[in-house]
Amino acid sequence: LWVIFLLLIFIYLYDYRKKNAGDSFSFTIIFLFFVLIPGLSTDMGSDTLIYEEWFRDLPIIFEFKTSDITWEPLFCLFMSFLKTISSNWVVAHVLLISFINIAVFSYCKKYVNNKYTFLLLFFLLHYYEINFEPLRQSCAMAMIIWSLPYLQRKEYLKFYFLATLAVGFHYTSVVCFVLPFLLNYKLCSFRVVAVCVAIFFVSAVIRVYLGGLIDMLSYSLGYTKFDAHLESEGLNINGVIM
Repeated sequence: LWVIFLLLIFIYLYDYRKKNAGDSFSFTIIFLFFVLIPGLSTDMGSDTLIYEEWFRDLPIIFEFKTSDITWEPLFCLFMSFLKTISSNWVVAHVLLISFINIAVFSYCKKYVNNKYTFLLLFFLLHYYEINFEPLRQSCAMAMIIWSLPYLQRKEYLKFYFLATLAVGFHYTSVVCFVLPFLLNYKLCSFRVVAVCVAIFFVSAVIRVYLGGLIDMLSYSLGYTKFDAHLESEGLNINGVIM
Protein backbone atom coordinates (compact mmCIF):
# COMPACT_ATOMS: atom_id res chain seq x y z
CA LEU A 1 0.00 0.00 0.00
CA TRP A 2 2.85 2.41 0.73
CA VAL A 3 4.13 1.93 -2.83
CA ILE A 4 0.71 2.99 -4.14
CA PHE A 5 0.74 5.92 -1.70
CA LEU A 6 4.15 7.06 -2.96
CA LEU A 7 3.07 6.73 -6.58
CA LEU A 8 -0.04 8.80 -5.91
CA ILE A 9 2.12 11.55 -4.40
CA PHE A 10 4.48 11.44 -7.38
CA ILE A 11 1.55 11.50 -9.81
CA TYR A 12 0.38 14.72 -8.18
CA LEU A 13 3.85 16.30 -8.10
CA TYR A 14 5.28 15.25 -11.44
CA ASP A 15 2.41 14.18 -13.72
CA TYR A 16 -0.17 16.75 -12.62
CA ARG A 17 1.90 19.69 -11.29
CA LYS A 18 4.75 19.01 -13.78
CA LYS A 19 7.49 19.71 -11.23
CA ASN A 20 11.06 18.80 -12.20
CA ALA A 21 12.88 19.08 -8.87
CA GLY A 22 13.40 15.60 -7.44
CA ASP A 23 11.87 13.79 -10.40
CA SER A 24 14.93 11.68 -11.20
CA PHE A 25 15.45 10.79 -7.54
CA SER A 26 11.78 9.79 -7.13
CA PHE A 27 11.92 7.71 -10.32
CA THR A 28 15.00 5.88 -9.00
CA ILE A 29 13.34 5.26 -5.63
CA ILE A 30 10.31 3.68 -7.30
CA PHE A 31 12.62 1.54 -9.45
CA LEU A 32 14.44 0.27 -6.35
CA PHE A 33 11.12 -0.57 -4.68
CA PHE A 34 9.93 -2.40 -7.80
CA VAL A 35 13.12 -4.47 -7.84
CA LEU A 36 13.59 -5.17 -4.13
CA ILE A 37 10.00 -6.17 -3.32
CA PRO A 38 10.08 -9.29 -5.52
CA GLY A 39 13.85 -9.65 -5.44
CA LEU A 40 13.98 -10.11 -1.66
CA SER A 41 10.79 -12.18 -1.49
CA THR A 42 11.76 -15.84 -1.37
CA ASP A 43 8.36 -17.35 -0.57
CA MET A 44 6.07 -15.66 -3.11
CA GLY A 45 5.20 -17.08 -6.52
CA SER A 46 5.03 -20.80 -7.20
CA ASP A 47 7.16 -20.44 -10.33
CA THR A 48 9.82 -18.55 -8.40
CA LEU A 49 10.07 -21.38 -5.87
CA ILE A 50 10.62 -23.85 -8.70
CA TYR A 51 13.31 -21.65 -10.25
CA GLU A 52 15.01 -21.32 -6.87
CA GLU A 53 15.14 -25.10 -6.44
CA TRP A 54 16.47 -25.51 -9.99
CA PHE A 55 19.05 -22.75 -9.45
CA ARG A 56 20.70 -24.70 -6.61
CA ASP A 57 21.89 -27.42 -9.00
CA LEU A 58 22.64 -25.13 -11.94
CA PRO A 59 26.38 -24.99 -12.78
CA ILE A 60 28.28 -21.76 -13.31
CA ILE A 61 28.80 -20.56 -16.87
CA PHE A 62 32.28 -22.11 -17.19
CA GLU A 63 30.89 -25.56 -16.34
CA PHE A 64 27.67 -25.25 -18.32
CA LYS A 65 26.82 -28.12 -20.69
CA THR A 66 24.01 -28.70 -23.15
CA SER A 67 22.58 -31.29 -20.78
CA ASP A 68 22.02 -28.48 -18.27
CA ILE A 69 19.43 -26.87 -20.55
CA THR A 70 16.15 -27.35 -18.72
CA TRP A 71 14.08 -24.63 -20.35
CA GLU A 72 14.80 -22.20 -23.17
CA PRO A 73 18.59 -22.08 -23.75
CA LEU A 74 19.20 -18.34 -23.30
CA PHE A 75 17.31 -18.31 -20.01
CA CYS A 76 19.40 -21.19 -18.72
CA LEU A 77 22.62 -19.53 -19.90
CA PHE A 78 21.59 -16.23 -18.36
CA MET A 79 20.82 -17.85 -15.02
CA SER A 80 24.12 -19.75 -15.18
CA PHE A 81 25.87 -16.42 -15.78
CA LEU A 82 24.10 -14.94 -12.76
CA LYS A 83 25.18 -17.92 -10.67
CA THR A 84 28.74 -17.23 -11.77
CA ILE A 85 28.35 -13.77 -10.26
CA SER A 86 26.79 -15.15 -7.08
CA SER A 87 25.58 -18.59 -6.04
CA ASN A 88 23.19 -16.91 -3.60
CA TRP A 89 19.66 -17.11 -5.00
CA VAL A 90 18.58 -13.79 -3.48
CA VAL A 91 21.42 -11.94 -5.22
CA ALA A 92 20.76 -13.71 -8.52
CA HIS A 93 17.02 -13.07 -8.18
CA VAL A 94 17.57 -9.35 -7.55
CA LEU A 95 19.79 -9.15 -10.65
CA LEU A 96 17.17 -10.99 -12.71
CA ILE A 97 14.34 -8.73 -11.53
CA SER A 98 16.58 -5.71 -12.20
CA PHE A 99 17.09 -6.90 -15.80
CA ILE A 100 13.32 -7.07 -16.29
CA ASN A 101 12.46 -3.76 -14.63
CA ILE A 102 15.26 -1.81 -16.31
CA ALA A 103 13.49 -2.55 -19.59
CA VAL A 104 10.12 -1.44 -18.23
CA PHE A 105 11.47 1.75 -16.65
CA SER A 106 13.57 2.61 -19.72
CA TYR A 107 10.48 2.31 -21.90
CA CYS A 108 8.47 4.38 -19.40
CA LYS A 109 11.09 7.15 -19.22
CA LYS A 110 11.51 7.40 -22.99
CA TYR A 111 7.99 6.98 -24.32
CA VAL A 112 5.50 7.82 -21.55
CA ASN A 113 4.50 11.40 -20.72
CA ASN A 114 2.88 10.68 -17.35
CA LYS A 115 5.45 8.23 -16.00
CA TYR A 116 4.06 7.70 -12.53
CA THR A 117 0.52 7.15 -13.77
CA PHE A 118 1.91 4.48 -16.08
CA LEU A 119 3.87 2.90 -13.21
CA LEU A 120 0.80 2.88 -10.97
CA LEU A 121 -1.25 1.10 -13.63
CA PHE A 122 1.63 -1.30 -14.24
CA PHE A 123 1.92 -1.97 -10.51
CA LEU A 124 -1.81 -2.65 -10.14
CA LEU A 125 -2.31 -4.70 -13.31
CA HIS A 126 0.90 -6.49 -14.27
CA TYR A 127 3.53 -6.09 -11.56
CA TYR A 128 2.89 -9.33 -9.66
CA GLU A 129 2.42 -11.37 -12.80
CA ILE A 130 5.66 -10.18 -14.40
CA ASN A 131 7.91 -10.10 -11.34
CA PHE A 132 6.76 -13.09 -9.29
CA GLU A 133 5.61 -15.76 -11.72
CA PRO A 134 6.60 -16.25 -15.40
CA LEU A 135 10.22 -15.09 -15.22
CA ARG A 136 11.18 -16.62 -18.57
CA GLN A 137 8.33 -14.80 -20.29
CA SER A 138 9.28 -11.61 -18.44
CA CYS A 139 12.88 -11.82 -19.68
CA ALA A 140 11.53 -12.28 -23.21
CA MET A 141 9.27 -9.29 -22.67
CA ALA A 142 12.30 -7.22 -21.67
CA MET A 143 14.08 -8.12 -24.92
CA ILE A 144 10.98 -7.22 -26.93
CA ILE A 145 10.73 -3.85 -25.15
CA TRP A 146 14.36 -3.09 -26.04
CA SER A 147 13.64 -4.05 -29.65
CA LEU A 148 10.75 -1.58 -30.04
CA PRO A 149 12.85 1.53 -30.80
CA TYR A 150 14.44 -0.34 -33.72
CA LEU A 151 11.00 -1.39 -34.91
CA GLN A 152 9.85 2.23 -34.72
CA ARG A 153 12.88 3.38 -36.75
CA LYS A 154 12.36 0.48 -39.18
CA GLU A 155 15.78 -0.95 -38.39
CA TYR A 156 14.44 -4.43 -38.88
CA LEU A 157 17.74 -6.31 -38.68
CA LYS A 158 18.37 -5.03 -35.15
CA PHE A 159 14.73 -5.62 -34.23
CA TYR A 160 14.85 -9.23 -35.40
CA PHE A 161 18.16 -9.80 -33.61
CA LEU A 162 16.62 -8.79 -30.28
CA ALA A 163 13.38 -10.61 -31.08
CA THR A 164 15.40 -13.76 -31.75
CA LEU A 165 17.09 -13.32 -28.38
CA ALA A 166 13.62 -13.04 -26.87
CA VAL A 167 12.72 -16.39 -28.43
CA GLY A 168 15.80 -17.79 -26.70
CA PHE A 169 14.22 -16.77 -23.39
CA HIS A 170 10.73 -17.98 -24.26
CA TYR A 171 9.68 -19.66 -27.49
CA THR A 172 6.30 -17.92 -27.72
CA SER A 173 8.08 -14.63 -28.47
CA VAL A 174 8.16 -15.82 -32.07
CA VAL A 175 4.70 -14.23 -32.47
CA CYS A 176 6.46 -10.84 -32.35
CA PHE A 177 8.10 -11.59 -35.70
CA VAL A 178 4.91 -10.38 -37.40
CA LEU A 179 5.12 -6.89 -35.85
CA PRO A 180 7.06 -5.25 -38.74
CA PHE A 181 4.37 -6.42 -41.14
CA LEU A 182 1.67 -4.77 -38.99
CA LEU A 183 3.54 -1.52 -38.41
CA ASN A 184 2.22 0.36 -41.44
CA TYR A 185 -0.79 -1.85 -42.05
CA LYS A 186 -4.10 0.00 -41.83
CA LEU A 187 -6.38 -2.15 -39.74
CA CYS A 188 -10.12 -2.04 -40.12
CA SER A 189 -12.26 -3.90 -37.58
CA PHE A 190 -12.37 -7.02 -39.74
CA ARG A 191 -8.60 -7.03 -40.17
CA VAL A 192 -8.10 -6.59 -36.42
CA VAL A 193 -10.18 -9.69 -35.83
CA ALA A 194 -8.37 -11.53 -38.62
CA VAL A 195 -4.95 -10.65 -37.20
CA CYS A 196 -5.99 -11.74 -33.70
CA VAL A 197 -7.31 -15.03 -35.04
CA ALA A 198 -4.13 -15.56 -37.04
CA ILE A 199 -1.91 -14.88 -34.02
CA PHE A 200 -4.02 -17.23 -31.90
CA PHE A 201 -3.80 -19.91 -34.60
CA VAL A 202 -0.04 -19.57 -34.96
CA SER A 203 0.36 -19.59 -31.18
CA ALA A 204 -1.75 -22.73 -30.91
CA VAL A 205 0.32 -24.45 -33.60
CA ILE A 206 3.53 -23.54 -31.77
CA ARG A 207 2.12 -24.80 -28.50
CA VAL A 208 0.61 -28.04 -29.80
CA TYR A 209 3.14 -29.08 -32.42
CA LEU A 210 6.41 -27.25 -32.05
CA GLY A 211 6.20 -27.32 -28.25
CA GLY A 212 5.97 -31.11 -28.35
CA LEU A 213 8.76 -31.30 -30.91
CA ILE A 214 11.01 -29.14 -28.73
CA ASP A 215 10.27 -31.32 -25.71
CA MET A 216 11.00 -34.48 -27.69
CA LEU A 217 14.27 -33.01 -28.89
CA SER A 218 15.14 -31.98 -25.36
CA TYR A 219 14.52 -35.47 -24.02
CA SER A 220 16.42 -37.09 -26.88
CA LEU A 221 19.45 -34.94 -26.01
CA GLY A 222 19.20 -35.87 -22.36
CA TYR A 223 17.76 -32.60 -21.09
CA THR A 224 15.52 -32.59 -18.05
CA LYS A 225 12.20 -30.90 -17.46
CA PHE A 226 10.13 -29.91 -14.49
CA ASP A 227 7.00 -31.69 -15.64
CA ALA A 228 4.82 -29.79 -13.21
CA HIS A 229 5.95 -26.55 -14.82
CA LEU A 230 5.54 -27.21 -18.51
CA GLU A 231 3.41 -24.09 -19.07
CA SER A 232 -0.15 -23.29 -18.21
CA GLU A 233 -3.11 -24.29 -20.37
CA GLY A 234 -2.94 -22.81 -23.83
CA LEU A 235 -0.13 -20.56 -24.95
CA ASN A 236 1.12 -18.27 -22.24
CA ILE A 237 2.22 -15.11 -24.04
CA ASN A 238 1.20 -12.86 -21.15
CA GLY A 239 4.25 -10.86 -20.29
CA VAL A 240 5.80 -11.26 -23.72
CA ILE A 241 3.59 -8.59 -25.35
CA MET A 242 2.04 -5.83 -23.19
